[in-house]
Amino acid sequence: MNINQAIGLVNDIESLLYSGSGWDFFWRDVFNEIRAGDVDGLFTEALVKLDALGALNHELDQFINDFIRVQLHRFYNDLYRNRRWHLINGHVYTYSDVLKFTEESKELIQLLRKKVGKMGSEHSSIPYKVMNSDEIVKVALTKLVQNPNSVKSLSESMLNIKSKTAGGYVWWDDLGGFKGWRVQKNTLAGHCRILDDSNTRVAWWTNEQSMMTTLRRFVSY
Repeated sequence: MNINQAIGLVNDIESLLYSGSGWDFFWRDVFNEIRAGDVDGLFTEALVKLDALGALNHELDQFINDFIRVQLHRFYNDLYRNRRWHLINGHVYTYSDVLKFTEESKELIQLLRKKVGKMGSEHSSIPYKVMNSDEIVKVALTKLVQNPNSVKSLSESMLNIKSKTAGGYVWWDDLGGFKGWRVQKNTLAGHCRILDDSNTRVAWWTNEQSMMTTLRRFVSY
């Protein structure tokens, strides 16, 4: 993944702040309220994309931790504490408060955009060849969580029949995990596998080297 993909993730995060139809905006302006679920889902999706962005590079992830995540959570928690119950729509937020949250978040996104742009000027891309195995596993799992169907592109893995497992708590070591998805290595035979968040095996390899070769190619798409 190159710097353009990093910028694409920033664009996705920013666009989530402005999601909603014109008709929705009309009624939000009239009644000054918005369904909490409309905001909560978009906020969660933005955080997942923020995690994916941080997984690209340790320095970038540290920057996000120091300047972005904490502030976004603070803005959101302030919003969440003031939600109220609506007889028809359930929990709602005051729309003007959401707009304030949007404007505050917008400043953080611009800060993030400048950081990514600076990294892009210093490095034409974020090279995965310098990533260690732990970083590759983290990026791969992040992509799978965002798009579970992308597991089909792990074409170099052994022919896999999806099967429920006990979770690998005996004879298996976790090489990495994200949002319930895990990469594991068998402590006896050395073969590796990926489990989804329901402990279903979705891919496997005869050894760690073969798996890392596949995952390295997978995260570079």
